[in-house]
Amino acid sequence: MPLPTPPTPNLAQRLTEVVALGLGNPSRMLTPSRLTYDFDLRPPLGRTYRCRLVFERQKPPSFVVLSPNLHELAGGRTLPHIYPDKLGGVTLCLWWPKGREWTRAMRIRDTYLPWAIEWLTYFEDWLFSNDWRGGGVHAGTHTDWRPACAES
Repeated sequence: MPLPTPPTPNLAQRLTEVVALGLGNPSRMLTPSRLTYDFDLRPPLGRTYRCRLVFERQKPPSFVVLSPNLHELAGGRTLPHIYPDKLGGVTLCLWWPKGREWTRAMRIRDTYLPWAIEWLTYFEDWLFSNDWRGGGVHAGTHTDWRPACAES
């Protein structure tokens, strides 16, 4: 007999989840259809980033770096593993949707948060080495409901 599917958290439950993470300098906006949660995040040995998690009903979350400006830090180089900007910053490509690496029932503390810290750590390395060591699927190698990540 298959295991029951865990329930999908609603937006208020997602808010409770991210508040419990104790992320730095938080601010939030909750409407019936969207939760926006801003916070500071600092990967090990890295700078502090102002980030935004955006939750909308029936969509995977988006993880956005608001500041510092990643394009400016990149000095004209094309950023690896990002989505086109629609949320006021740089939206990180943290997982491959076709690989079903994330489902709506998963916790942010176990997925998006460590994935973003990992992405930012690889980004800091890439700034100096110009070699993206984070792996992943790049643009043109798959089709999905989301736009492809930027080429590295």
